[in-house]
Amino acid sequence: MTVTAVEGDKVNCTWTDWDGRLQSENFPIDVLSVPVTVPPSDPNLEKDEQATDRYYKTHCPSGSVSIEGVFTCAY
Repeated sequence: MTVTAVEGDKVNCTWTDWDGRLQSENFPIDVLSVPVTVPPSDPNLEKDEQATDRYYKTHCPSGSVSIEGVFTCAY
């Protein structure tokens, strides 16, 4: 979503929907100014990522690539 203009207490926004169609709407500014919260990190997710990295290190051809510390197979 992109803010295209602010007019008093209204914010004009545009975005593309899931089908790629351009949409636009005016929203009250207080609707868009809610604080952003980040969910707590999930330690199980990190363990899953580490297990996946170990799998790639063991099972991928010698062309394995590490991008930002994450291994992927280079086929």
